[in-house]
Amino acid sequence: MALTAIDNVHYEQPVSQGLSTYYIAHEIASTFLAALPVNEFAKWLHTVACHINIKKYKNHPRGPKKPPSKKTYDSKKPHCSTKRLLQEKKNKNNAETMVTP
Repeated sequence: MALTAIDNVHYEQPVSQGLSTYYIAHEIASTFLAALPVNEFAKWLHTVACHINIKKYKNHPRGPKKPPSKKTYDSKKPHCSTKRLLQEKKNKNNAETMVTP
């Protein structure tokens, strides 16, 4: 409803596509304190839309994501899971305890 009121006032170019609904809703919630009937609320929105600074409420779209860097394989430091290391240590300790008399 608020974006429609803004488009009606700024009819030269529809601006609602480039506005952030979050910022508009925040502005309305922070300045609109009294409960009004629907027709009075629509009139109020129209009045506010006449005085809105459109640049203040522009969307800030996120830029494109960067592709993740490719991980290089280093044969000197191959991946070894912690589970495998613990299992090998456990097997080694078990083998040592069985051999000693």
